[in-house]
Amino acid sequence: LARPTVRVVINVAPVHLEGVGGCLQGVARAKGELFATAVQGDICVVNADDTWVSSLPVPPGCEVLTFGTVRQDSSDEAQPDIVLSGVRSTGFREVTFSLTETARGNAEVTDVPSSSDTVTISEPGAHLAMNAAAAAAVAAALGLPLSDVCRDLCRFESLEMRMRVIEVPARGILCLDDSYNASPASVRSALRTLHNARQGQA
Repeated sequence: LARPTVRVVINVAPVHLEGVGGCLQGVARAKGELFATAVQGDICVVNADDTWVSSLPVPPGCEVLTFGTVRQDSSDEAQPDIVLSGVRSTGFREVTFSLTETARGNAEVTDVPSSSDTVTISEPGAHLAMNAAAAAAVAAALGLPLSDVCRDLCRFESLEMRMRVIEVPARGILCLDDSYNASPASVRSALRTLHNARQGQA
């Protein structure tokens, strides 16, 4: 297998516990192996909002690039490199949010102002916004412009059985299919999406 030079851990959740000792510590330990095997010059992309992920050790000589929401009680220097904000979900139709790349988050040019773009994904689920922020952080690590990344994120389409909306117009039925290998975390996201859709808000 190819050795990755950019490594990302999005979150630590109670998934596949039977193979890691039945606890979140086991999940964190297993996912931490991705960072532990990094070598000098590699980039580790970290979810700054997940305390399990942000506490994973990164070997010396590796760059750390972060993504997450704004930290209200922190200085500008302590903010994530890719900042997620303004997440709005419109029923089963779409989720809209903004992504901002700070100057510190630009892996190619360090002396540049922050840039921000709005993304609209025509799929349900506010949780997609954090996944998109992770993708944008990886793209930033590879030197891709945020504007190009956000444009392509707008084209995202979910896979079958992963938060796929199925309509049966003749019967007036709208089905949210999230039946592929669902975990407690994904079920919570699906139920939250159902609740928000009924309320007509994020």
